[in-house]
Amino acid sequence: MADSLRPDQVHVWYVDLARPPADGARCLDQAERDRAERFRHDQHRQEYLASHCAFRHLVGGYLGCAPAEVRIDRECAHCGHPAHGKPAVTGPDGERRLEVNASHAGGMGVVAVAWAPLVVGVDVERLRPGVDWPGVLRQVEADPAPASDMEAFQQWTRVEAVTKAAGLGLAARPELPPAGRPVAAAAGGGGGGWRAARVPGSAPLWRVRTLPAPDGYAAALAADRVPAAGVRVSTWDG
Repeated sequence: MADSLRPDQVHVWYVDLARPPADGARCLDQAERDRAERFRHDQHRQEYLASHCAFRHLVGGYLGCAPAEVRIDRECAHCGHPAHGKPAVTGPDGERRLEVNASHAGGMGVVAVAWAPLVVGVDVERLRPGVDWPGVLRQVEADPAPASDMEAFQQWTRVEAVTKAAGLGLAARPELPPAGRPVAAAAGGGGGGWRAARVPGSAPLWRVRTLPAPDGYAAALAADRVPAAGVRVSTWDG
């Protein structure tokens, strides 16, 4: 897998979280297993185990190591706390750094992978009725009146993807321009659909785009620049 990921390229993987981990979650470390045990509902525990195992298996494939050997460190960019925040991922030697971000919702997981120094963030949401979109979107500087629920979910995933790329969370109040103001794609296959976004307290300018998603979901990818080698979207079958 490492040879297939080019510099300045992003691989996006969808993961069906209804499938139990192929290795019975043996690849997880003790902290991950302890957290799984704290879930009250079996479904939430199952989705946590499936998403974290898929994350380790995918990352191990790129780093050329066993899933259990993947080193995952966290540090919140806002407060510096090691218990939450964006993951920093390396192999067992701690040298080759992979930029990875993940999200899951309603039985679907998504993992975005790139070689550092490209920075990425990703989000997925299950489509559902009855969301108070005017109230939700007041939290951020975004398009005020999406034309449909689908557009609203796509907008929200763009917001989440940008804040996850920046590692600052929604408290940073990201600013997305209107949908009619796209940014140019990079030469060499970066693809279209990218928009500019600002997150106070982080890089001067982020790029974000809606991703093709499985039926019933919306998803988005953010990066600190348009990846010149493009974005490849796949489904992980374990």
